[in-house]
Amino acid sequence: MYFVIYCFIFLLYKKIKTLNKNSSMKAGFEGAPLSLIIFISTLTLSLISYFGFLGKDTLILNEEWYKHPWCIITSLFCHSSISQIIYSLLLIYTFRILERRWSTRIFLQRHILINVISLLLSVFVFRFTHKFYSLQTSHTVFIIYYYLEVLPLIKLKIFMLETSDNFFVYFSYIMMLFNNFKDGIFFTLIGLITALISLYPPIYSVFPSLPHSINLMIDSFFDYIDKIQTPFTFIQNNKLQRRQIEGEFMQAMRENINPINEQPNQQTRDQKIQTIMDCGFTREQATFALNNTNGNVENALAFLLDNGNY
Repeated sequence: MYFVIYCFIFLLYKKIKTLNKNSSMKAGFEGAPLSLIIFISTLTLSLISYFGFLGKDTLILNEEWYKHPWCIITSLFCHSSISQIIYSLLLIYTFRILERRWSTRIFLQRHILINVISLLLSVFVFRFTHKFYSLQTSHTVFIIYYYLEVLPLIKLKIFMLETSDNFFVYFSYIMMLFNNFKDGIFFTLIGLITALISLYPPIYSVFPSLPHSINLMIDSFFDYIDKIQTPFTFIQNNKLQRRQIEGEFMQAMRENINPINEQPNQQTRDQKIQTIMDCGFTREQATFALNNTNGNVENALAFLLDNGNY
């Protein structure tokens, strides 16, 4: 199991180095401050809990939770094995793309909603497993979001073979079930139920409108976190240029009466590459993106903006 995890991480690392060679993109948490907070919290609290630095089960939600009320929160970030910790960090790093697509505020709302719902649902199966599944089920939910929103834009290549878009989902569920074989079915089912609930838009009306001053404080805090340079930063990124491309060019392209992608026979591959290069990307990036999006220019740009900093 450890061998499988390390092989997958190695392949991901090679993908990062290949894509960022001669690139202006950034393979970090830029634009995803909440993901960075969750990543650091999961790594820190999981290791503290695993090695028992604060005592056994001090950070884990259990029958005696009333003695340590803070464990209601800390248990969301704890895992029981090194393999689970590594895989959870890999998922969090992957799901930062969703935060960039939705915005940090929406990402935070969905995290709160998903964890509250899954915690309530976990109460019903606690008597059978004596475990709560908030963190694991949140991974299940975000795998579904990732499958619906991101995977249609990209293709994963393992050992130079192009795989199905379903590969990431299948791999994730297999890892979850192997790490929790006896009770993995419980958090998988809870995650599926939670995903169905969270996909219902009116459910988010439960979040009250905060005063303007509090909103400013929250935004300032996330802006500060966003400026932190992480060890996952391989190449610096021109944030203003990327936001300009993402906000202006993509919107103008979608609103164009005769978009390029509706005239596939009128544009050669070199012209498509040049179109992407005109947006500030290198030839290597443009070629790589077109190869992974079947030559679709708009999808190639979306691939670079959302996944180019893998």
